Amino acid sequence: MTLWNEKTEGDTETPSPYGGMFKYLGIGFDIIIFAIVGWIVAKSLGWNEVLGIGVGAIVGTIIMYIHLFWTVKRLTQKQAGEKNV
Repeated sequence: MTLWNEKTEGDTETPSPYGGMFKYLGIGFDIIIFAIVGWIVAKSLGWNEVLGIGVGAIVGTIIMYIHLFWTVKRLTQKQAGEKNV
């Protein structure tokens, strides 16, 4: 966070390229994270852990595709904006 004063007026900070890279590479981890959450929830409720992993993986796959389509849409809008400039 920068405060606007006479020293930094008009200067803007460029975002780190690594932040976007990790965000886009992390899309594939949705399936693994939801499978782990499904295993933990199933184990805590006394259900079959394999069933919890399966349900978590399916939910994680759905969330991953939603996240992926949202990201692709955002990237194509950025590229279309750059071409029009």
